[in-house]
Amino acid sequence: MAPSPARLAHRGWLGALSERAAGLVLRCHGHAIVARRVNVAGVEIDLLARRRDELAIVEVKARGPGTPWLPSDRAVSAGQQRRLLRAAESLAASRGRLVRVHLVLVRWTPFPRISVLWDALQDASRYALRT
Repeated sequence: MAPSPARLAHRGWLGALSERAAGLVLRCHGHAIVARRVNVAGVEIDLLARRRDELAIVEVKARGPGTPWLPSDRAVSAGQQRRLLRAAESLAASRGRLVRVHLVLVRWTPFPRISVLWDALQDASRYALRT
């Protein structure tokens, strides 16, 4: 069954709010937000951040109150991991810089609880993200 238009609108609103919250946390850790919802190598990137000479692709996962929480090992599917890594490789080749992939998990309960998994796809076994 397809989600209703109201539910889709809520998802868009919650996603945008979560991306802003994630951007705030990243800025507190010294990152500058370079772009939001940008397309890189055919992949939509939630946030593109820079810290010193490094770029970071940031995938934001949001869950609203009452929505089941996905653990980090299931938050990003194998297909999403491949797409994010493809985008990171493309950026690294075009910019000549190290590109990292971070995962930000935002749970609204009703206030945001934010977890950042730095280099989430660099060491897949550490974060139990499987391909």
